[in-house]
Amino acid sequence: MRITHGTGIEAVQAIAELLGPIPVVYVTGNVGMLAELAAPAVVEKPIRQQLFRAACRRVEAHS
Repeated sequence: MRITHGTGIEAVQAIAELLGPIPVVYVTGNVGMLAELAAPAVVEKPIRQQLFRAACRRVEAHS
């Protein structure tokens, strides 16, 4: 999915403002955008199933 207005980071922040903390796995082709975040789970595109699975486990452990 490509976000055409804003960023995934902004979308997650807006959702978290409404719902409170939520589990997030960032999937991106631009890891540098997430450098300033303390994101527990980031998967770089192209997605490798093993890395995505591990990221989901990290998020689950932090929830």
